[in-house]
Amino acid sequence: MRSTTIRNKIPITKLYKQYITQIIYKKHLTIIVILILILWIYTNLKEKESCYIISSSGLRYIPKINNDLKLSKDIYSKMTLIQKQTYLLRLYGFDSSNMLENVEQKEIIEKHIIKQLSKERKSHFKNSNYKQLSSMSKKIQSAIKSLQNPYDCSKARYLVCKLNDMFCGFGCLIHHASYCLSISTGTGRTLIFENENLHVWGYNVRWNELFEPITNCSYKKHIKPFLPLRNYNGTDKSNRILFLEKSNDILNNHKKRFALAPEVAPMEIKKFLLKYHSNPCLWFHGQLIKYIWRENKRTKNETNKIVSRIPNEAPVVGIHVRLTDKKQEAKLQKLQHYMKWVDFWFQVMIEDKKISSENRNKVFIATDHSELKQLLKEAKNKYGNKYEIYHGKKFVQDRSREALIETLAITRILANCQFVVCTLSSNACRIVYELMQSIKGEASGNLHTLDYFYGEYWFDNRMEATAKYSPISDYPWTPEEISAEKGDVIVKSHIKHGFIRGMNLRLKTYGLFPMYLLKEHSRFEKFKSI
Repeated sequence: MRSTTIRNKIPITKLYKQYITQIIYKKHLTIIVILILILWIYTNLKEKESCYIISSSGLRYIPKINNDLKLSKDIYSKMTLIQKQTYLLRLYGFDSSNMLENVEQKEIIEKHIIKQLSKERKSHFKNSNYKQLSSMSKKIQSAIKSLQNPYDCSKARYLVCKLNDMFCGFGCLIHHASYCLSISTGTGRTLIFENENLHVWGYNVRWNELFEPITNCSYKKHIKPFLPLRNYNGTDKSNRILFLEKSNDILNNHKKRFALAPEVAPMEIKKFLLKYHSNPCLWFHGQLIKYIWRENKRTKNETNKIVSRIPNEAPVVGIHVRLTDKKQEAKLQKLQHYMKWVDFWFQVMIEDKKISSENRNKVFIATDHSELKQLLKEAKNKYGNKYEIYHGKKFVQDRSREALIETLAITRILANCQFVVCTLSSNACRIVYELMQSIKGEASGNLHTLDYFYGEYWFDNRMEATAKYSPISDYPWTPEEISAEKGDVIVKSHIKHGFIRGMNLRLKTYGLFPMYLLKEHSRFEKFKSI
């Protein structure tokens, strides 16, 4: 369909002079209408950077840019890909209030945004700061290793941690171990597990059959003779050996969180982390997970064989669909909600690629063992024509070591994907996100969650405003919006249509705030061992 685009560089005075005589003498009503329309467009385009398209099917347009919503390049550059998409939708005038009425407009805007983001990707490559973060990672790992392997175990100061043994799956165990390691590292104590030979809940496999020992010291030899132990209560007591209760017990019994418990990062490297990573607490927690996740030789050989099945010569997007044990904890998300963002990522990142049966983009699908068969059937029926779909193995006996090894391998595969869509209400998703930082450097924008923000798992709902924001009185997206200055802390409750509902702690105001102007609030404490 042939069309003509009218932009703000049109010599409107020439058009006016050309037709004014005809209007006066012929009183041509059609020309009058056209001129009025052109004058109106021209007047608006002087103020708004948009364009109208006149075609045989009538007048179609891209809504005007709202100059009141324009942000600085610095603020915009620090947004994740999904935040940019949310921001640009609003900038171009599309919001939840006109979602149903203007489907055609939304499609035009979305295509425009994809082209814009794709162009930005080619000209403005985001630095992963891999070299700097990798160097710091080596220092952190070395510090933890020294703490965990004291020269004289009989004189070492200990924090004893009991791995959860009831209704705590693999992901839950990993996060409980990282909780313990965060506090032990902060207090300068060697972490030792009370029950390292514990069976991983749901599997016929012991913890110490999967990973390298957490320490070279022995619970039986260096801890047991000194029982009973005093509990750690948040202050570093003079006692050489202290016992750390489970995180849930601490919250239930004491109604408090310890300062050194996640999400937190060392004050000693605060300046470095703020310079090289947008979420310091996430990166540091990834370092704790990295130390815990030291597979022993047998485990590593087994997981490497599975990981090698996935090609690494082209971008792979992963999705983790959590179904079975999250039905009571979080809203279940349909496959299409995950694939929407898979499509978006490939459209932006691989815009020029021509898809054929021989050249499809690659997607890795992970889910619960019991749900894998049905989910793969749906995925192949709906998306098999444009995606080459990879997945894990289905097990009849999913309590076996083989099944757990598959879970470890899948976690590693997802952490190495270029982009992942999952739900951060799930331990599995969070571990992927944390390991991803230890592998790729600054990779906070490489994952999109369909529900929680990252810090919510650790009962930290505090977000931080990245720029000053005031609701636009004459063009409100919602009358419930709240204001904020850059750096204001906002405690969120939930997300909806690109907004979070929360309270500005400084202003004591409660309402809606745009998600694209928020980042996780970073908390720093002194760590004795870093």
